Amino acid sequence: MSLLNNDEPLRKTPVYGALMRPRLTWGVDTDIVESLGIVTIFFVFSPIRFYYFPVISFTIWLLVYLYAADDPDALRILRHYSKQGDRYEPWPHAGQRCGLRPAGFGTGELC
Repeated sequence: MSLLNNDEPLRKTPVYGALMRPRLTWGVDTDIVESLGIVTIFFVFSPIRFYYFPVISFTIWLLVYLYAADDPDALRILRHYSKQGDRYEPWPHAGQRCGLRPAGFGTGELC
């Protein structure tokens, strides 16, 4: 007895690539572009008037764009890596207080 009924066609589920990609604005993560825009507006309209700050913001955006040009997930991976600790070592230490591993990554277990 076969589990598949040969009379019925197989179900096909569409896969939308836009749902799997990160949100990008001008080729950079949307959160970074929004933060740069808010900081730029703040500095340009502040009482001291930093008129050159848009050039600085553009330079920061260009550096981030060049960093994430090949892999749009690179900044998300970098953020995730930086949250895991001050330094990376593949094993925990007995008296470790800072840079602990998150839950599910062998927290509190010695190799």
